[in-house]
Amino acid sequence: MKGSELAQAFFDGANARDWSAVAALHTDDHVYHDPQGPKPEPGGAGMAAHLAFYVEALEGRWEVREIVDAGTYVTARWTGTACTRATSSACPPRVARSQSTHSA
Repeated sequence: MKGSELAQAFFDGANARDWSAVAALHTDDHVYHDPQGPKPEPGGAGMAAHLAFYVEALEGRWEVREIVDAGTYVTARWTGTACTRATSSACPPRVARSQSTHSA
């Protein structure tokens, strides 16, 4: 699988809420780094559980705008959309509100 295909499969799996497919894209020693959030368990299962928590709590989804595969590195330009209707410990119930985030 090429890097661009791997990146697209990650977004497709997350949008489909197919957490086993997301987990299968990661190695057992995968470590997720995000200074703003909790640290998930290593490996694909940990990453899938971490992603599932946020995606399901915020009704999130991604629209991939572009994927550039430079061989060793892959960059994805995407727009993430979330809604705060759901309830979780991280997201108390509020009036429905939607937001989008753009990244590259």
